[in-house]
Amino acid sequence: MLVKANSSRFSRFASPSIPKRIARALSRSKNRAVYCLSGYFLTHQRLPRWLFAQLRRFRPIFILGPFVIVTRDDDVRSVLTRNSDFELGEFARSRMLAGRFVLDTDWPRSHAAQLSVLHTAIAETDSREIRTIAEKICQDALTKADVHVDVAALARGVSMAVVEQVHGLPGATEPDARLQGWLTELASAIILMPPPGLSERQSVEKAADGLVSYVRTAIASHPPGQTDADLLSRLLAGVDASDAPDWLDHDWVTRMACGMAIFGMATVVRTASDAMDEILSQPEAVVEGAREAALRAQTDPDPLRRTIYEALRFRPMLPVLARYSPRATLIGTRDARRRIVKAGATVWAPPLAAMHDPRAFAKPGRFVPERDPAQSLVFGAGQHACLGQSFADAALIGIVGTLLRHPSLHRLPGKVGRIRYRGAAAEQLLVGI
Repeated sequence: MLVKANSSRFSRFASPSIPKRIARALSRSKNRAVYCLSGYFLTHQRLPRWLFAQLRRFRPIFILGPFVIVTRDDDVRSVLTRNSDFELGEFARSRMLAGRFVLDTDWPRSHAAQLSVLHTAIAETDSREIRTIAEKICQDALTKADVHVDVAALARGVSMAVVEQVHGLPGATEPDARLQGWLTELASAIILMPPPGLSERQSVEKAADGLVSYVRTAIASHPPGQTDADLLSRLLAGVDASDAPDWLDHDWVTRMACGMAIFGMATVVRTASDAMDEILSQPEAVVEGAREAALRAQTDPDPLRRTIYEALRFRPMLPVLARYSPRATLIGTRDARRRIVKAGATVWAPPLAAMHDPRAFAKPGRFVPERDPAQSLVFGAGQHACLGQSFADAALIGIVGTLLRHPSLHRLPGKVGRIRYRGAAAEQLLVGI
């Protein structure tokens, strides 16, 4: 009986499930380490900027098996604009948890057709409305605050007001904050997708389910006859048009509405926080120049826009853009450094590297507010350039401009004044007033 009891106890520890549990734990630990390191790489960009500079100097087209990095401005732009040679869908689809978005469509005719409908639905007045919303929310917050304000929280508030008033999703600013929570989770995942098995991945998947259900309900209860009230109304009007293509249905509108809201939240919160943080980290003369540009922005926003884009040149939301090479192709603009990219290769085209290439950006290490924003790759380039750039541009002018116009705005000393990230999304940036 004793032998039998001991044998039973031993078999419990020798169960095949034990090695499986150990393997799962090790896999989660590895995924956690990769997730944290990736988040650090995407949010602390001095190290990758230095690494890209070394590659640009010694091996501007770096190939290691199926992995390629290009670091010169002309090569980065070539990868981003040669859509048939370097595709995005392979990488984008795994991030579209709320349904396929136009971003993951590589087929040129399909992409152009969908983009045309979206551009038609975006009214010329939307950008002006977004800037007005941003200025009002930020001014109200500054009036009520005593010691400091949180730039990231302000940007989230602006994003939610835009989702409700411009995108047309009702209840976005209600106190229960369900929609804000879902969009915050998904916006973070757009920048850095948590690997499977992590609690963050489970939260993101639940958020995607909640958002899709929310948007479907909004479409089902949408008042008939509203054709120009907001983005959602215009998209639904397109569904009912007599010449609507077969693919333009409520499912497509649901996916586009989800994608626009997610990317809008991700872009505005991260870029507003990073731009403000970068400007306040510059010498006093640069900060004063930014304040003057903000004061002039009421009549001429261009100087402030240039300052913001220059700040984001040092802190692009996506320092690296990945593409997939479906077939073997050549890359490089001079015969002396042309290389063959094999079929199936993953190609990194880093805007961070391109925007610090001295061949295209004179004195790239200096903050020069006079640079032309048209030269920027902050919002990408080519077929998959940011669809909502005009929306983000208006929000940034409103948020950053209103904050800089406050006469006593300043960086808080020490750790409390440092920007905090959750994954790769900006979570908090406290600035003193």
